[in-house]
Amino acid sequence: MLPISKAGILCEVKGIDKALKVPGVQGIDITITTGQKILPLPEGDRYLGFIFAKGKIPAQVEDALKVAYGKLKVYIKPF
Repeated sequence: MLPISKAGILCEVKGIDKALKVPGVQGIDITITTGQKILPLPEGDRYLGFIFAKGKIPAQVEDALKVAYGKLKVYIKPF
């Protein structure tokens, strides 16, 4: 699950192509469209999206998710 870091208007998510190249990452689904208002939990009611990964052991999956998340750059304009 991709958390929302701060409240505002979602402008852009960059780095998806780089995150998809991380070994083990199977897909990335950004579920909020640009231009929408977003709020972090617990005020908000959803996540920015999801990263899907698989591996032979849980540690491989966790590492892939962390590395892929680190490649994403989320741009949010304050209200």
